[in-house]
Amino acid sequence: MSHLKRASWRLFLGVGVVLAAAYYLAPPSAAKLVVWPVIGVASAAAIVLGTRWHRPASPAAWYLMAAAQISLTAGDTLYNVRVRVLHSGQVFPSIVDLCYLLTYPLLIAGLLLLIRRRSPGRDAASLIDAAMITIGIGLLSWTFLISPYVRADMPLLQRLVAVAYPLGDVLLLAVAVRLAIGTGRRTLAWWLVATAIVGVLAADSLFVFQQFNGTWQVGGPVDLGWIVFYVCWGAAALHPSMVALSTPEQPTVRLTRPRLLFIGAAALLAPVVLTVQWARGVTIDTGMIASMAAVLFVLAAARMWDLSSQVTIGRERARSVDRILHVRQGEQARVARDLEDGPIRWLNGAMGKLGLARTYTSQTDPVRADEILQELEDGLTQQIHHMRAQLGILRSAALEQLGLIGAITSQAESFTATSGVPCAVEANQEDIVETLPPYLQRVLYHVAREALSSIDRDGHPIDRILLSLDSEGHYLRLSIAVHGDGSEQPRLRTAAVDSMREWVEMVAGGRLAVVPGPTTVILVELDRQQLIRRDGESPAASSNGSQIV
Repeated sequence: MSHLKRASWRLFLGVGVVLAAAYYLAPPSAAKLVVWPVIGVASAAAIVLGTRWHRPASPAAWYLMAAAQISLTAGDTLYNVRVRVLHSGQVFPSIVDLCYLLTYPLLIAGLLLLIRRRSPGRDAASLIDAAMITIGIGLLSWTFLISPYVRADMPLLQRLVAVAYPLGDVLLLAVAVRLAIGTGRRTLAWWLVATAIVGVLAADSLFVFQQFNGTWQVGGPVDLGWIVFYVCWGAAALHPSMVALSTPEQPTVRLTRPRLLFIGAAALLAPVVLTVQWARGVTIDTGMIASMAAVLFVLAAARMWDLSSQVTIGRERARSVDRILHVRQGEQARVARDLEDGPIRWLNGAMGKLGLARTYTSQTDPVRADEILQELEDGLTQQIHHMRAQLGILRSAALEQLGLIGAITSQAESFTATSGVPCAVEANQEDIVETLPPYLQRVLYHVAREALSSIDRDGHPIDRILLSLDSEGHYLRLSIAVHGDGSEQPRLRTAAVDSMREWVEMVAGGRLAVVPGPTTVILVELDRQQLIRRDGESPAASSNGSQIV
């Protein structure tokens, strides 16, 4: 059964390809009355089955999407029965349009539930970016799809229903863009949902455009867009990574190059549309274009203000971290001196006194006295070694002597020795990792040590642990994957996770995410570019290279 679950999404894609071929090869009536409803119902069934199998955090979102598939399929079926069986001709608007239009709020509601679970915190940056992209594309929709129906000579009800279709696509686009540029992992299920949305938006837009121009043909290539919508959404629900679409993630304010490219293109659509209308010699929608351009300007200003605020906060955070690390360094050095001058010096003196005591007591019961004093000597020797080890931790001797990767490897070996759980370390691009500023090395070393201490092994067996360090561009990632034994997912102690989060979030451009599951993953990402001052030094470069953990 488990093998069937893993392969079900591939099987569904294969069935989708076969049904698509059957749709275009079968006679028109059979294709519309038999094959087409099978595609829609199969997609809805796949969504329900995948939801029950994988149990995502927000099952209601997927059930709403399944209802949207049923609504769209019902609209198509009613239309084909009326035209091909009853031969009653087209009636507009009708109950068919109600089924079609109901698809939009169902899909939008489902996607909004995913977004709410995926990005539980405030993410104004993604909201602004999504609004800018949506407004830019919405202007295209208004110019070429909505405006012609607004000006068309037809009854008011027909115009309203006709406009509702492209308007629903614009609203669906807005939610889809918010999901696309928001935080979270881009799993295979995410890409399948994105492909499904692109397919339905492309098909709807071409349908409205061809309907207005009188070039629409039933069973044409446009239907392929709706088939992609059905099949890809069903496959996404069957894929195990569908649970990640509703897994909470910490919001990020990173303005990546692709996002900046999309925002810039959206902002340029207003003058492009104005130029196209002028070149075609058609009526220019001056009011609409001016309004959209003004809104885009306001949103761009808000985004710039948000970025400026984040830069300021990052600088203040870096200064605070620098001060905290210096204070911590002084405090740890003081504790180390106190231990060296106090307990260890006393214990060394006690060793000599014990030897003298053995001489004094050997005359009465030499055998028993020797045994007792030997036990005391062994115990004191162990205590001295233990306290020297604690001093090494306070002074970060491992990090100073072994480097970041060596120190983390030493921690992993110690964890394995004490717990019996295999713990491995993988590091790519070691030359980049080892040349990190001491500031970043301290943070990563502390997080790795805290991560191992955060694992709750009481009643929660752990199979193995893998720590991975890699660098991609100016981003540095530390991943700690805790593999359970299959009986239940590993758990982490809250206090240690909070400590790791405080350390990471004090770093400008740092973020920490905990992804629960059969394999619980602690993911740390640091942006090294945000830690560089104007003079090219890191915020902790003045710490003389001393390591603090």
